[in-house]
Amino acid sequence: MAGNGTSMALVGAYVLADELATAPDHHTAFRRYEEQMREYVARCQKFALGGVDSMMPKSRMFIRMRDFTLRVVPRIPGAMRLFGDLQKISNTVSLKD
Repeated sequence: MAGNGTSMALVGAYVLADELATAPDHHTAFRRYEEQMREYVARCQKFALGGVDSMMPKSRMFIRMRDFTLRVVPRIPGAMRLFGDLQKISNTVSLKD
C-alpha cells in the first residue's frame, strides 16, 4: 500500500534482463537476480505494511484528510523530504548502465 509495486516491477525487469544478458547460464542469472533484489523487495514490502492504515482509512473524515494531504504535500516546497524512507529504499539496489 505504498505505491512501490510498479517501481519493483520495473527495477526487477531491468536487473533480470541484465543478468540474463551477462550471466553464463540462466541458473546463474536467476541466482544473481534474486541476490540483488532480495533486500530491495523486503524493504519495499515492510514499508508497504506501514502504509495500509493511512492509505485505507476507515472513516470518511480520514479519507478526506488522506485525499487532501496527497493533493497538497507535493506543492509544498521541501515537503517531499518527508518521504526520505522511499529514497533510502530506492538506493538499496544499484542499476548498471
